[in-house]
Amino acid sequence: MEPNTFLFAPEKGPQSFPAVSPVTATGSPFTGTGVPFTPTGSPFMGTLAPFAATAPARPPAVNDDFSFKELLETVGHSLLIVRAKWYWGVAGALVFGGLVGFVLFTRPLEYDAETDILAQSTLDQVLGTQIDTTTTNTDQTRENQLRNHLSMMTSRKFRTRLENSFTPEEKKLIAGPYLKKDQVADHDFFQDFFDNKIDIERERGREYYAITVSHQVPDVAIMVADRMASAYLDHVQQEFRDANMIGSQALEKQAEIIRADIAKVEAASLDYQKKNGIISRTDNESILSERLKRLDAALTDIGVTHVGLETRSRQAHTDRARSPFPWDNSYLALYANNPDLHKELDDANAQRGVLATRYGPNHPKMLNVESQIKGFLSSIQHNFDVAVGDLDSQLDVAVQTEKLLKKQFSDAFEQSMELEKLATTYEILSAGVDSKKTTLVDLEKKIGEASVSSQLPANFMQIVDP
Repeated sequence: MEPNTFLFAPEKGPQSFPAVSPVTATGSPFTGTGVPFTPTGSPFMGTLAPFAATAPARPPAVNDDFSFKELLETVGHSLLIVRAKWYWGVAGALVFGGLVGFVLFTRPLEYDAETDILAQSTLDQVLGTQIDTTTTNTDQTRENQLRNHLSMMTSRKFRTRLENSFTPEEKKLIAGPYLKKDQVADHDFFQDFFDNKIDIERERGREYYAITVSHQVPDVAIMVADRMASAYLDHVQQEFRDANMIGSQALEKQAEIIRADIAKVEAASLDYQKKNGIISRTDNESILSERLKRLDAALTDIGVTHVGLETRSRQAHTDRARSPFPWDNSYLALYANNPDLHKELDDANAQRGVLATRYGPNHPKMLNVESQIKGFLSSIQHNFDVAVGDLDSQLDVAVQTEKLLKKQFSDAFEQSMELEKLATTYEILSAGVDSKKTTLVDLEKKIGEASVSSQLPANFMQIVDP
Protein backbone atom coordinates (compact mmCIF):
# COMPACT_ATOMS: atom_id res chain seq x y z
CA MET A 1 0.00 0.00 0.00
CA GLU A 2 1.61 3.25 -1.09
CA PRO A 3 -0.47 6.38 -0.59
CA ASN A 4 0.22 9.27 -2.93
CA THR A 5 0.50 11.83 -0.15
CA PHE A 6 1.27 11.57 3.54
CA LEU A 7 -1.76 13.19 5.12
CA PHE A 8 -0.70 13.01 8.75
CA ALA A 9 2.78 14.54 8.61
CA PRO A 10 3.28 17.01 11.48
CA GLU A 11 3.72 20.65 10.61
CA LYS A 12 5.05 23.58 12.47
CA GLY A 13 2.50 25.94 13.87
CA PRO A 14 -1.20 25.34 13.55
CA GLN A 15 -2.03 22.14 11.78
CA SER A 16 -4.95 21.32 9.57
CA PHE A 17 -6.15 18.36 7.63
CA PRO A 18 -7.53 18.29 4.11
CA ALA A 19 -11.22 17.93 3.66
CA VAL A 20 -10.90 14.73 1.74
CA SER A 21 -11.30 11.52 3.67
CA PRO A 22 -8.05 9.74 4.40
CA VAL A 23 -7.41 6.14 3.68
CA THR A 24 -8.86 6.13 0.16
CA ALA A 25 -8.46 8.20 -2.96
CA THR A 26 -12.09 8.39 -3.94
CA GLY A 27 -13.52 9.45 -0.56
CA SER A 28 -15.37 6.24 0.14
CA PRO A 29 -13.82 3.85 2.63
CA PHE A 30 -13.02 0.31 1.64
CA THR A 31 -14.05 0.75 -2.03
CA GLY A 32 -13.05 2.61 -5.13
CA THR A 33 -16.50 3.13 -6.58
CA GLY A 34 -18.35 4.20 -3.39
CA VAL A 35 -20.42 1.01 -3.17
CA PRO A 36 -19.36 -1.32 -0.33
CA PHE A 37 -18.94 -4.99 -1.03
CA THR A 38 -18.65 -5.09 -4.78
CA PRO A 39 -20.75 -7.47 -6.85
CA THR A 40 -17.97 -10.02 -6.78
CA GLY A 41 -19.13 -10.93 -3.21
CA SER A 42 -15.69 -10.45 -1.63
CA PRO A 43 -15.49 -7.86 1.15
CA PHE A 44 -12.90 -5.16 0.98
CA MET A 45 -12.35 -5.78 -2.71
CA GLY A 46 -13.26 -3.38 -5.45
CA THR A 47 -11.56 -1.23 -7.97
CA LEU A 48 -9.31 0.15 -5.26
CA ALA A 49 -7.31 -1.44 -2.47
CA PRO A 50 -8.47 -0.47 1.06
CA PHE A 51 -6.66 2.28 2.90
CA ALA A 52 -4.64 3.28 -0.17
CA ALA A 53 -4.82 5.40 -3.25
CA THR A 54 -4.99 4.04 -6.75
CA ALA A 55 -1.96 1.91 -7.56
CA PRO A 56 -2.29 0.62 -11.07
CA ALA A 57 1.15 -0.87 -11.02
CA ARG A 58 0.22 -3.19 -8.11
CA PRO A 59 0.06 -6.77 -9.24
CA PRO A 60 -3.22 -8.55 -8.66
CA ALA A 61 -3.33 -10.38 -5.37
CA VAL A 62 -5.01 -13.64 -4.78
CA ASN A 63 -6.41 -12.50 -1.37
CA ASP A 64 -7.08 -8.81 -0.60
CA ASP A 65 -8.31 -9.35 3.00
CA PHE A 66 -7.40 -6.82 5.66
CA SER A 67 -3.81 -7.68 6.61
CA PHE A 68 -1.98 -7.24 9.89
CA LYS A 69 0.37 -4.74 8.28
CA GLU A 70 -2.51 -2.56 7.22
CA LEU A 71 -3.87 -2.75 10.76
CA LEU A 72 -0.55 -1.50 12.14
CA GLU A 73 -0.56 1.35 9.65
CA THR A 74 -4.10 2.32 10.68
CA VAL A 75 -3.09 2.27 14.37
CA GLY A 76 -0.06 4.39 13.54
CA HIS A 77 -2.20 6.96 11.75
CA SER A 78 -4.55 7.07 14.76
CA LEU A 79 -1.62 7.66 17.14
CA LEU A 80 -0.45 10.52 14.96
CA ILE A 81 -3.86 12.14 15.25
CA VAL A 82 -3.79 11.69 19.03
CA ARG A 83 -0.34 13.23 19.17
CA ALA A 84 -1.52 16.16 17.10
CA LYS A 85 -4.60 16.76 19.32
CA TRP A 86 -3.15 15.69 22.68
CA TYR A 87 -4.36 18.78 24.52
CA TRP A 88 -7.99 17.89 23.73
CA GLY A 89 -7.46 14.43 25.14
CA VAL A 90 -5.88 15.83 28.28
CA ALA A 91 -8.68 18.33 28.71
CA GLY A 92 -11.32 15.65 28.25
CA ALA A 93 -9.54 13.34 30.70
CA LEU A 94 -9.30 16.12 33.29
CA VAL A 95 -12.98 17.00 32.93
CA PHE A 96 -14.09 13.37 33.10
CA GLY A 97 -11.72 12.57 35.96
CA GLY A 98 -12.89 15.65 37.84
CA LEU A 99 -16.50 14.66 37.51
CA VAL A 100 -15.78 11.07 38.58
CA GLY A 101 -13.67 12.26 41.50
CA PHE A 102 -16.34 14.72 42.57
CA VAL A 103 -18.96 11.96 42.58
CA LEU A 104 -16.71 9.49 44.40
CA PHE A 105 -15.25 11.81 47.01
CA THR A 106 -18.50 13.61 47.81
CA ARG A 107 -20.39 10.35 48.25
CA PRO A 108 -20.80 9.39 51.93
CA LEU A 109 -18.75 6.47 53.17
CA GLU A 110 -20.72 3.26 53.76
CA TYR A 111 -19.83 0.21 55.86
CA ASP A 112 -20.66 -3.40 55.14
CA ALA A 113 -21.86 -5.89 57.76
CA GLU A 114 -22.03 -9.57 56.81
CA THR A 115 -23.95 -12.44 58.40
CA ASP A 116 -23.62 -16.05 57.24
CA ILE A 117 -26.49 -18.56 57.41
CA LEU A 118 -26.19 -22.31 56.95
CA ALA A 119 -29.22 -24.02 55.40
CA GLN A 120 -28.75 -27.32 57.20
CA SER A 121 -30.72 -28.93 60.04
CA THR A 122 -28.96 -30.44 63.04
CA LEU A 123 -32.07 -32.49 63.86
CA ASP A 124 -31.32 -34.84 60.97
CA GLN A 125 -28.28 -36.12 62.84
CA VAL A 126 -30.10 -36.34 66.17
CA LEU A 127 -33.27 -38.01 64.90
CA GLY A 128 -31.58 -40.10 62.24
CA THR A 129 -33.86 -38.85 59.48
CA GLN A 130 -33.23 -40.68 56.23
CA ILE A 131 -34.74 -39.71 52.89
CA ASP A 132 -34.88 -41.82 49.77
CA THR A 133 -32.07 -40.46 47.65
CA THR A 134 -33.40 -42.05 44.47
CA THR A 135 -36.63 -40.08 44.45
CA THR A 136 -36.80 -36.95 46.54
CA ASN A 137 -33.30 -35.92 47.60
CA THR A 138 -31.61 -35.52 44.22
CA ASP A 139 -29.03 -32.83 43.62
CA GLN A 140 -31.43 -30.84 41.47
CA THR A 141 -34.12 -31.00 44.14
CA ARG A 142 -31.65 -29.84 46.77
CA GLU A 143 -30.50 -27.02 44.52
CA ASN A 144 -34.11 -25.95 43.94
CA GLN A 145 -34.71 -25.86 47.68
CA LEU A 146 -31.67 -23.66 48.21
CA ARG A 147 -32.79 -21.36 45.39
CA ASN A 148 -36.20 -21.14 47.00
CA HIS A 149 -34.55 -19.80 50.15
CA LEU A 150 -32.78 -17.16 48.09
CA SER A 151 -36.02 -16.18 46.35
CA MET A 152 -37.85 -15.93 49.66
CA MET A 153 -35.12 -13.73 51.14
CA THR A 154 -35.43 -11.28 48.25
CA SER A 155 -39.23 -11.37 48.03
CA ARG A 156 -41.32 -8.29 48.80
CA LYS A 157 -43.34 -10.26 51.33
CA PHE A 158 -40.26 -10.98 53.42
CA ARG A 159 -38.96 -7.42 53.07
CA THR A 160 -42.29 -6.24 54.47
CA ARG A 161 -41.89 -8.71 57.35
CA LEU A 162 -38.35 -7.43 57.92
CA GLU A 163 -39.59 -3.83 57.95
CA ASN A 164 -42.25 -4.66 60.54
CA SER A 165 -39.63 -6.29 62.79
CA PHE A 166 -37.97 -2.90 63.44
CA THR A 167 -39.23 -0.52 66.08
CA PRO A 168 -39.95 3.14 65.17
CA GLU A 169 -36.69 4.17 66.83
CA GLU A 170 -34.72 1.61 64.83
CA LYS A 171 -36.41 2.75 61.62
CA LYS A 172 -35.29 6.31 62.33
CA LEU A 173 -31.70 5.10 62.77
CA ILE A 174 -31.88 3.23 59.46
CA ALA A 175 -33.50 5.92 57.35
CA GLY A 176 -31.94 9.01 58.97
CA PRO A 177 -28.75 9.31 56.88
CA TYR A 178 -30.63 8.75 53.61
CA LEU A 179 -33.58 11.07 54.07
CA LYS A 180 -33.70 14.43 52.37
CA LYS A 181 -35.18 17.49 53.95
CA ASP A 182 -38.89 17.10 54.72
CA GLN A 183 -38.81 13.48 53.48
CA VAL A 184 -40.60 10.76 55.44
CA ALA A 185 -39.46 7.13 55.54
CA ASP A 186 -42.54 5.28 54.30
CA HIS A 187 -43.06 1.69 53.21
CA ASP A 188 -41.71 2.27 49.70
CA PHE A 189 -38.57 3.88 51.12
CA PHE A 190 -37.73 0.79 53.18
CA GLN A 191 -38.57 -1.50 50.26
CA ASP A 192 -36.08 0.38 48.07
CA PHE A 193 -33.54 0.54 50.89
CA PHE A 194 -33.63 -3.22 51.52
CA ASP A 195 -33.51 -3.88 47.79
CA ASN A 196 -30.45 -1.68 47.23
CA LYS A 197 -28.53 -2.04 50.49
CA ILE A 198 -28.94 -5.75 51.17
CA ASP A 199 -27.00 -8.20 49.04
CA ILE A 200 -27.43 -11.99 49.40
CA GLU A 201 -24.95 -14.33 47.79
CA ARG A 202 -24.75 -18.11 47.65
CA GLU A 203 -22.22 -20.24 45.86
CA ARG A 204 -23.87 -22.91 43.71
CA GLY A 205 -23.80 -26.30 45.34
CA ARG A 206 -23.16 -24.91 48.81
CA GLU A 207 -25.58 -24.24 51.64
CA TYR A 208 -24.03 -21.01 52.94
CA TYR A 209 -25.78 -17.69 52.43
CA ALA A 210 -23.77 -14.50 52.89
CA ILE A 211 -26.00 -11.54 53.78
CA THR A 212 -24.23 -8.20 53.32
CA VAL A 213 -25.83 -4.95 54.50
CA SER A 214 -24.42 -1.51 53.58
CA HIS A 215 -25.06 1.55 55.72
CA GLN A 216 -23.35 4.78 56.65
CA VAL A 217 -23.46 3.85 60.34
CA PRO A 218 -21.56 0.64 61.23
CA ASP A 219 -23.75 -0.27 64.21
CA VAL A 220 -26.90 0.12 62.12
CA ALA A 221 -25.42 -2.08 59.40
CA ILE A 222 -24.71 -4.78 62.01
CA MET A 223 -28.22 -4.43 63.45
CA VAL A 224 -29.89 -4.78 60.04
CA ALA A 225 -27.72 -7.78 59.09
CA ASP A 226 -28.46 -9.63 62.33
CA ARG A 227 -32.14 -8.74 62.16
CA MET A 228 -32.29 -9.92 58.56
CA ALA A 229 -30.92 -13.33 59.55
CA SER A 230 -33.07 -13.77 62.65
CA ALA A 231 -36.22 -12.54 60.88
CA TYR A 232 -35.70 -14.98 58.04
CA LEU A 233 -35.14 -17.87 60.43
CA ASP A 234 -38.37 -16.93 62.22
CA HIS A 235 -40.12 -16.63 58.87
CA VAL A 236 -38.98 -20.08 57.72
CA GLN A 237 -39.96 -21.67 61.03
CA GLN A 238 -43.38 -20.01 60.94
CA GLU A 239 -43.91 -21.15 57.36
CA PHE A 240 -42.97 -24.68 58.42
CA ARG A 241 -45.37 -24.64 61.36
CA ASP A 242 -48.19 -23.24 59.24
CA ALA A 243 -47.61 -25.79 56.49
CA ASN A 244 -47.37 -28.57 59.05
CA MET A 245 -50.60 -27.45 60.67
CA ILE A 246 -52.41 -27.23 57.34
CA GLY A 247 -51.12 -30.68 56.37
CA SER A 248 -52.15 -32.11 59.73
CA GLN A 249 -55.63 -30.62 59.37
CA ALA A 250 -55.96 -32.03 55.86
CA LEU A 251 -54.92 -35.47 57.09
CA GLU A 252 -57.34 -35.22 59.99
CA LYS A 253 -60.21 -34.34 57.63
CA GLN A 254 -59.34 -37.29 55.44
CA ALA A 255 -59.20 -39.52 58.50
CA GLU A 256 -62.63 -38.30 59.57
CA ILE A 257 -64.02 -39.14 56.13
CA ILE A 258 -62.56 -42.63 56.34
CA ARG A 259 -63.92 -43.09 59.87
CA ALA A 260 -67.36 -42.11 58.62
CA ASP A 261 -67.05 -44.57 55.73
CA ILE A 262 -66.00 -47.31 58.12
CA ALA A 263 -68.97 -46.55 60.35
CA LYS A 264 -71.33 -46.71 57.37
CA VAL A 265 -69.92 -50.02 56.15
CA GLU A 266 -70.03 -51.50 59.63
CA ALA A 267 -73.60 -50.30 60.11
CA ALA A 268 -74.54 -51.86 56.78
CA SER A 269 -72.88 -55.09 57.90
CA LEU A 270 -74.80 -55.14 61.17
CA ASP A 271 -78.07 -54.36 59.40
CA TYR A 272 -77.46 -57.21 56.99
CA GLN A 273 -76.68 -59.51 59.92
CA LYS A 274 -79.88 -58.62 61.76
CA LYS A 275 -82.02 -58.85 58.62
CA ASN A 276 -80.83 -62.27 57.41
CA GLY A 277 -79.54 -63.86 60.60
CA ILE A 278 -76.90 -65.82 58.68
CA ILE A 279 -73.77 -63.81 59.39
CA SER A 280 -71.14 -64.30 62.10
CA ARG A 281 -68.37 -62.03 63.22
CA THR A 282 -65.55 -64.32 64.24
CA ASP A 283 -63.42 -61.47 65.51
CA ASN A 284 -65.92 -60.84 68.38
CA GLU A 285 -66.24 -64.46 69.47
CA SER A 286 -63.52 -64.15 72.05
CA ILE A 287 -65.10 -60.99 73.52
CA LEU A 288 -68.50 -62.65 73.80
CA SER A 289 -66.92 -65.79 75.23
CA GLU A 290 -65.19 -63.77 77.94
CA ARG A 291 -68.43 -61.93 78.64
CA LEU A 292 -70.35 -65.19 78.99
CA LYS A 293 -67.70 -66.53 81.35
CA ARG A 294 -67.87 -63.42 83.54
CA LEU A 295 -71.69 -63.47 83.55
CA ASP A 296 -71.71 -67.16 84.42
CA ALA A 297 -69.30 -66.60 87.30
CA ALA A 298 -71.36 -63.65 88.52
CA LEU A 299 -74.53 -65.74 88.34
CA THR A 300 -72.88 -68.47 90.41
CA ASP A 301 -71.75 -65.98 93.05
CA ILE A 302 -75.10 -64.21 93.26
CA GLY A 303 -76.86 -67.58 93.44
CA VAL A 304 -74.82 -68.59 96.46
CA THR A 305 -75.39 -65.19 98.02
CA HIS A 306 -79.12 -65.45 97.32
CA VAL A 307 -79.37 -68.83 99.03
CA GLY A 308 -77.38 -67.62 102.03
CA LEU A 309 -79.44 -64.47 102.46
CA GLU A 310 -82.67 -66.35 102.01
CA THR A 311 -81.68 -68.87 104.71
CA ARG A 312 -80.49 -66.16 107.09
CA SER A 313 -83.62 -64.07 106.60
CA ARG A 314 -85.93 -67.07 107.17
CA GLN A 315 -84.06 -67.98 110.35
CA ALA A 316 -84.19 -64.40 111.64
CA HIS A 317 -87.95 -64.19 111.13
CA THR A 318 -88.39 -67.54 112.89
CA ASP A 319 -86.21 -66.52 115.86
CA ARG A 320 -87.94 -63.14 116.20
CA ALA A 321 -91.31 -64.86 116.25
CA ARG A 322 -90.09 -67.40 118.82
CA SER A 323 -88.50 -64.95 121.29
CA PRO A 324 -88.45 -61.19 121.74
CA PHE A 325 -84.72 -61.36 122.45
CA PRO A 326 -83.23 -64.09 120.18
CA TRP A 327 -79.67 -63.83 121.47
CA ASP A 328 -78.94 -67.31 120.10
CA ASN A 329 -79.21 -65.89 116.52
CA SER A 330 -75.65 -64.86 115.71
CA TYR A 331 -76.62 -62.32 113.03
CA LEU A 332 -79.17 -60.57 115.25
CA ALA A 333 -76.98 -60.74 118.36
CA LEU A 334 -74.00 -59.18 116.59
CA TYR A 335 -75.90 -56.61 114.50
CA ALA A 336 -74.94 -52.97 114.99
CA ASN A 337 -74.14 -52.23 118.69
CA ASN A 338 -76.20 -55.09 120.12
CA PRO A 339 -73.20 -56.65 121.89
CA ASP A 340 -72.52 -53.38 123.76
CA LEU A 341 -76.18 -52.90 124.59
CA HIS A 342 -76.40 -56.49 125.82
CA LYS A 343 -73.47 -55.94 128.16
CA GLU A 344 -74.85 -52.65 129.45
CA LEU A 345 -78.23 -54.33 130.01
CA ASP A 346 -76.59 -57.06 132.11
CA ASP A 347 -74.73 -54.43 134.13
CA ALA A 348 -77.97 -52.50 134.74
CA ASN A 349 -79.78 -55.66 135.89
CA ALA A 350 -76.94 -56.44 138.29
CA GLN A 351 -77.01 -52.90 139.64
CA ARG A 352 -80.79 -53.14 140.13
CA GLY A 353 -80.33 -56.35 142.13
CA VAL A 354 -77.79 -54.66 144.41
CA LEU A 355 -79.99 -51.58 144.90
CA ALA A 356 -83.07 -53.73 145.59
CA THR A 357 -81.44 -55.01 148.80
CA ARG A 358 -81.20 -51.47 150.16
CA TYR A 359 -84.00 -49.42 148.63
CA GLY A 360 -87.63 -49.88 147.82
CA PRO A 361 -89.05 -49.98 144.32
CA ASN A 362 -90.01 -46.31 144.35
CA HIS A 363 -86.62 -45.06 145.42
CA PRO A 364 -85.12 -42.58 142.90
CA LYS A 365 -82.09 -44.75 142.28
CA MET A 366 -84.31 -47.75 141.65
CA LEU A 367 -86.42 -45.69 139.27
CA ASN A 368 -83.29 -44.48 137.42
CA VAL A 369 -81.99 -48.01 136.95
CA GLU A 370 -85.39 -49.20 135.76
CA SER A 371 -85.43 -46.37 133.24
CA GLN A 372 -81.99 -47.37 131.92
CA ILE A 373 -83.03 -51.00 131.60
CA LYS A 374 -86.13 -50.01 129.59
CA GLY A 375 -83.99 -47.87 127.31
CA PHE A 376 -81.54 -50.70 126.66
CA LEU A 377 -84.37 -53.14 125.93
CA SER A 378 -86.00 -50.67 123.54
CA SER A 379 -82.70 -50.11 121.67
CA ILE A 380 -82.08 -53.83 121.39
CA GLN A 381 -85.60 -54.42 120.06
CA HIS A 382 -85.09 -51.66 117.48
CA ASN A 383 -81.78 -53.16 116.37
CA PHE A 384 -83.43 -56.57 115.97
CA ASP A 385 -86.13 -55.05 113.77
CA VAL A 386 -83.56 -53.16 111.69
CA ALA A 387 -81.43 -56.31 111.31
CA VAL A 388 -84.40 -58.32 110.02
CA GLY A 389 -85.32 -55.53 107.60
CA ASP A 390 -81.72 -55.29 106.39
CA LEU A 391 -81.68 -59.01 105.66
CA ASP A 392 -84.90 -58.66 103.70
CA SER A 393 -83.42 -55.73 101.68
CA GLN A 394 -80.24 -57.63 100.89
CA LEU A 395 -82.31 -60.60 99.79
CA ASP A 396 -84.40 -58.38 97.46
CA VAL A 397 -81.23 -56.87 95.94
CA ALA A 398 -79.77 -60.32 95.41
CA VAL A 399 -82.97 -61.51 93.71
CA GLN A 400 -83.06 -58.49 91.36
CA THR A 401 -79.35 -58.80 90.57
CA GLU A 402 -79.76 -62.48 89.79
CA LYS A 403 -82.62 -61.71 87.41
CA LEU A 404 -80.58 -59.01 85.64
CA LEU A 405 -77.55 -61.25 85.27
CA LYS A 406 -79.69 -64.05 83.91
CA LYS A 407 -81.16 -61.68 81.32
CA GLN A 408 -77.71 -60.41 80.33
CA PHE A 409 -76.43 -63.96 80.10
CA SER A 410 -79.37 -64.93 77.92
CA ASP A 411 -78.81 -61.90 75.64
CA ALA A 412 -75.10 -62.60 75.35
CA PHE A 413 -75.78 -66.24 74.58
CA GLU A 414 -78.22 -65.27 71.85
CA GLN A 415 -75.66 -62.88 70.39
CA SER A 416 -73.06 -65.63 70.37
CA MET A 417 -75.50 -67.85 68.53
CA GLU A 418 -76.18 -65.13 65.95
CA LEU A 419 -72.47 -64.59 65.44
CA GLU A 420 -72.14 -68.23 64.45
CA LYS A 421 -74.27 -67.61 61.35
CA LEU A 422 -71.89 -66.56 58.61
CA ALA A 423 -72.47 -65.42 55.06
CA THR A 424 -70.26 -64.48 52.12
CA THR A 425 -71.85 -61.07 51.73
CA TYR A 426 -70.84 -60.06 55.20
CA GLU A 427 -67.29 -61.26 54.60
CA ILE A 428 -67.11 -58.96 51.56
CA LEU A 429 -68.34 -56.04 53.65
CA SER A 430 -65.84 -56.91 56.34
CA ALA A 431 -63.04 -56.95 53.77
CA GLY A 432 -64.01 -53.41 52.74
CA VAL A 433 -63.94 -52.33 56.36
CA ASP A 434 -60.51 -53.90 56.86
CA SER A 435 -59.14 -52.07 53.83
CA LYS A 436 -60.42 -48.74 55.07
CA LYS A 437 -59.09 -49.47 58.54
CA THR A 438 -55.64 -50.10 57.07
CA THR A 439 -55.82 -46.75 55.28
CA LEU A 440 -56.98 -45.11 58.49
CA VAL A 441 -54.04 -46.58 60.40
CA ASP A 442 -51.61 -45.13 57.84
CA LEU A 443 -53.29 -41.73 58.05
CA GLU A 444 -53.21 -41.73 61.83
CA LYS A 445 -49.53 -42.63 61.71
CA LYS A 446 -48.86 -39.66 59.45
CA ILE A 447 -50.95 -37.45 61.73
CA GLY A 448 -48.88 -38.61 64.67
CA GLU A 449 -45.65 -37.86 62.82
CA ALA A 450 -46.96 -34.42 61.90
CA SER A 451 -47.90 -33.81 65.51
CA VAL A 452 -44.42 -34.77 66.68
CA SER A 453 -42.79 -32.64 63.98
CA SER A 454 -44.91 -29.63 64.91
CA GLN A 455 -43.56 -29.82 68.47
CA LEU A 456 -39.92 -30.00 67.40
CA PRO A 457 -37.85 -26.85 66.80
CA ALA A 458 -37.83 -26.13 63.09
CA ASN A 459 -34.11 -25.36 62.81
CA PHE A 460 -33.82 -25.76 59.05
CA MET A 461 -31.22 -23.02 59.08
CA GLN A 462 -28.78 -21.71 61.60
CA ILE A 463 -26.64 -18.58 61.91
CA VAL A 464 -23.02 -19.70 61.77
CA ASP A 465 -21.35 -16.27 61.70
CA PRO A 466 -23.38 -13.34 63.11
